[in-house]
Amino acid sequence: MRKFLLGLVGVWAIGFGAWWLAFRTLDPCLAMRQEVESLAKQAGEADGKAIRDALLGPKAPPPSAVHCAQVAVSIKVRGREAVVIVGK
Repeated sequence: MRKFLLGLVGVWAIGFGAWWLAFRTLDPCLAMRQEVESLAKQAGEADGKAIRDALLGPKAPPPSAVHCAQVAVSIKVRGREAVVIVGK
């Protein structure tokens, strides 16, 4: 039982360490906001505004921590392909 708990703590520590190295914060919503801002800067003025409004704007639904983590990881892994702009 003790080995199991030690292994579980080890896996947990590795997961948080990997998250910290990727995003430099443990807050998933802050990580999402940073990734969205970075992607918006790369996308240019018009597309960047659309991306920012869709994910962070006042009409965007309030995200849960899980949703924030999913968006942050998706943008980190897939880049601009993670966001689809309708009408283009």
